[in-house]
Amino acid sequence: MKPINAEETARVFNGWLEEADSLAEREAIERCIDHIQDTPAVSQQELRSYMLPWFDPFAAPWSGKIQRAFPRAYVNMNKELILVPRSNTYVSISRCCTPDEFKAAIIENCSRLASKGYSKPLRKEHLEGVNKLLDTNFTQEDMEYIYTYLGNGIRRELCMKFVKSGYDLKVIEESV
Repeated sequence: MKPINAEETARVFNGWLEEADSLAEREAIERCIDHIQDTPAVSQQELRSYMLPWFDPFAAPWSGKIQRAFPRAYVNMNKELILVPRSNTYVSISRCCTPDEFKAAIIENCSRLASKGYSKPLRKEHLEGVNKLLDTNFTQEDMEYIYTYLGNGIRRELCMKFVKSGYDLKVIEESV
């Protein structure tokens, strides 16, 4: 377990507080700041548990975006967002605490079928869905490259770096 620098973390959270879009986000961030100030050395896992209410993939604008990208999507009782029911393509939303983690999960879980789907329509459905949801313009070749190095969560840190770069394929190329 790696301790977190409380001063640096509080500074980052105060920056997020200025960008918060809703009252729920502000309250979640303020709770985190209060907790950090009360307990200056917290684990990343403990901090993440305080952030859970902050990101909600079903709050606007994500909800509409998900529905437009994957029209048959639904959530099951295991907190899995089933994107394409016929191929059982899903993302575990209980592990996504930030928008970037959600985007990374989409890449990790959809890239295989977007590049190597059982049929051409299935590949197309996944590729178009990913592009609509993430506001990208990946080709099937791009998705094959992404799947090779990031698919199925094999390099989570690299995937997060890729997402934060704005989906710059050079980030993957430089790290491989």
